[in-house]
Amino acid sequence: MIFRAQCDIAEGEELKFGYISGMEPLAERKKMLGNYGFECGCGICIAEASTSRKKFKRRDMITKEIITLFEAEKPTGLHIYIAHLEALDATYIYPPSVEPRKAVITPVMNILPELLRSRMYVQAVELVLLLLRQLGFEVAITDTSFEFRRWGFMVDEIVMALADLCDAFRVVEPRLLADVEGVARKAYLIMCGEDGSWEAEYGRHGSNERQGKKEMGRVEGLVEGVEGMKVV
Repeated sequence: MIFRAQCDIAEGEELKFGYISGMEPLAERKKMLGNYGFECGCGICIAEASTSRKKFKRRDMITKEIITLFEAEKPTGLHIYIAHLEALDATYIYPPSVEPRKAVITPVMNILPELLRSRMYVQAVELVLLLLRQLGFEVAITDTSFEFRRWGFMVDEIVMALADLCDAFRVVEPRLLADVEGVARKAYLIMCGEDGSWEAEYGRHGSNERQGKKEMGRVEGLVEGVEGMKVV
């Protein structure tokens, strides 16, 4: 069994392991962990237990507003979606490294395919970087390198987003493509336990097949008809 740390570990520091994904609501997570005989005290659980009902209601309201934008017949400016994502960020108490902004995952994963279909590659890069920051990742980009200084909240959608980031970098900055693909492949390895199937699933040969597909697990249930959404 292989464990990969999300950050540097000091000598003698306690190691922590996620028993569940962390995407479930707090009450459901407590129920799921009941059989293990302990109460979780991770940053996510502490943060959500400390969050007021008012902030949760505000978060739900913003999410519903995003769904309304998805369903609108007229194209919606990307800056409007970004403003809503920033508003979601304001409903959290602690920094993303402690309390990842889980509510931004589904909206971002629905917007990304449309950006790529519309050849808005620079905007796609910016959106993925926003997602990574909101989930606690520290990304270092220079003229010659792309790397994660700190890994954040890992879910399946991170692999998908990084695969889309590869497609965008292939156009906007091919010099860094090898670094981006290396990070994406490592994320795939972390989530799947192997990377032998990376090329077939998310590599260059699979990129055309991915365009237009909505097989995104938790994402696909957000809103019907999202295939028709337009971003300008």
